Amino acid sequence: PIGLAILVAVLVTPLATLPRARRHPLVPAAAGAYVAYLVHTGVDWDWELPAVTLAALLCGASILLFARRSRAPDPLSSPTRFVAAGAAVVTAGFAAIALVGNTALSRSETAREEGKLSRAATEARRARTLMPWSPRPWAALGRAQQAAGLLPDARRSFRKAISMDDGDWQLWYELGGATTGPAQRRALRHAVSLYPRSGLLASAGNPRRAAR
Repeated sequence: PIGLAILVAVLVTPLATLPRARRHPLVPAAAGAYVAYLVHTGVDWDWELPAVTLAALLCGASILLFARRSRAPDPLSSPTRFVAAGAAVVTAGFAAIALVGNTALSRSETAREEGKLSRAATEARRARTLMPWSPRPWAALGRAQQAAGLLPDARRSFRKAISMDDGDWQLWYELGGATTGPAQRRALRHAVSLYPRSGLLASAGNPRRAAR
């Protein structure tokens, strides 16, 4: 709820400045496109398309720029500049690490699909080192271990991923694919409880196939 409130506040800000910016000839077109994006993305998955979302955010930013008053901005103090520069460097470093980690994850999945299980596990471990906060490298490692028949190791990897995000139904389902007996039934029931309309019960007899 807190994240949703912050997101709504940010997205509504350009619309709040429309009374000041509406006299500019480009604002009606920008506002129309921006509102269309907000309405449509509220019921569909357009926000997942970077090109569409970037175009909408540029429209929103243009509204904010047109609403600015024509006066020179106040100069920033030296401490503020240093803090802003430091924050930019930290953010850029974090983004670079995440990019390299996600690239390793992608290579791990590709290697697993090609049957190169040792490489898939190596790339998953590299992603785990780069992104220790994410459960995805542990899940990728578990899938590689499961494909190699190392079920005890796969179960440990899936459980580690679940300990980091116990609300992901797919992690529970994949754990069910690496277990048998009562432990499998518990994992599958938990997956179904998290995703009740998924039809998982219909494929519960073969969780490995459904997880793929």
